[in-house]
Amino acid sequence: MAEPDVRTLEGLIDSMTNRAPQDPEVVRIFEKFRESAHRLGEAIFEHVPEGRNRSMAITHLEDCVHRSIKAIALNQDEALAMWRSYLGEDA
Repeated sequence: MAEPDVRTLEGLIDSMTNRAPQDPEVVRIFEKFRESAHRLGEAIFEHVPEGRNRSMAITHLEDCVHRSIKAIALNQDEALAMWRSYLGEDA
């Protein structure tokens, strides 16, 4: 499969889509990160002029999401405990 074209919002969103783990709570954490990144991506495409800086902003946003999700996937128990603490729930 070809890499998504991140020069468009649709391509950016597609490039940030990953296979989620089976735990529904971890899936919710992943989706929260993606939703936030999608909103920031929209702001970048709407308000940042085309050029190197916009391209770099998109690249860094994409990397941020990938690395955050990877860290969560690799440390699911700790991530779930942190998520529950953030929500004010008992771990």
